[in-house]
Amino acid sequence: MESIFGSFLMVLWTLYVTIGFFSQIIKNRKDKNFGWSRPLFMLAYITYIFGTIYGFLAKDFYIFLPYIVGFIFLNILLYQFFKYKYGK
Repeated sequence: MESIFGSFLMVLWTLYVTIGFFSQIIKNRKDKNFGWSRPLFMLAYITYIFGTIYGFLAKDFYIFLPYIVGFIFLNILLYQFFKYKYGK
């Protein structure tokens, strides 16, 4: 039963991260502006770094996969931040 809930949670969290961050990336690109506050972004970035490390060290695929996907998308958002903030 734990495996079923773990799999379901992993799918939901991965979809949440993928859809949420991807839509933010598209919005930023369309508006040519970064739409998050810096403290919120830094908190998310630190959370995803530690979540990815924890999932890897614990060898827990259910935790690792959503966090690594989120970390990849956050790096795209970080690139957009520097591009739209300082690249003008």
